[in-house]
Amino acid sequence: MDADTSPPARRSHVRWLVVVLVLALCSGGYVLAKREEARRESILNYKVVFGQPSGWDAIDHSPQALFLYRNKTNHLLLRGAVNQIIADENPTPELDAAGLAEYYIEATRENMKDWTAQKLQSIECKDVTYSLIRRERKGKCVVTAYAVKGNTTLLISLSGDDSQVRSIDPTLPEFENYLRQIHLQQQDMTDL
Repeated sequence: MDADTSPPARRSHVRWLVVVLVLALCSGGYVLAKREEARRESILNYKVVFGQPSGWDAIDHSPQALFLYRNKTNHLLLRGAVNQIIADENPTPELDAAGLAEYYIEATRENMKDWTAQKLQSIECKDVTYSLIRRERKGKCVVTAYAVKGNTTLLISLSGDDSQVRSIDPTLPEFENYLRQIHLQQQDMTDL
């Protein structure tokens, strides 16, 4: 029997089957496209755009540091570092900002017995969300903000020794404002 002479019920059944197949193919294509888009976003790298904060002096730093500033009044240090990976896949998707913060809290508790570590409130910014932790021992305090976007990881810390430790808490709002001023711009890494 050809399609024109088949009973109406059978033609209706074939139409529904075709509609279901088309919807399944479209849905599958959409899911695959979204998955590929997420994969591409996860492997992008970003240029860190930052400025020198007011009231801080730039000081010499190692090649591993992005920047290093000293507060003119309380002498706290503000240090930035960036890590980027060029790869077709994100090798450590579990190490997003929250994952990094949790990793360093656990590592501090396990390996640095005279230190305490605690998670602070996250900071939502335009480009990223920073996860903050505070690590402290007698005579030293370090507050570190972790941000991850694509295959770019940004670490920014505020630290002080001895008498400077008491200046950390009053300086935290300034630190948080500085984090909000940093921007990440997509960077083409193919020509490196």
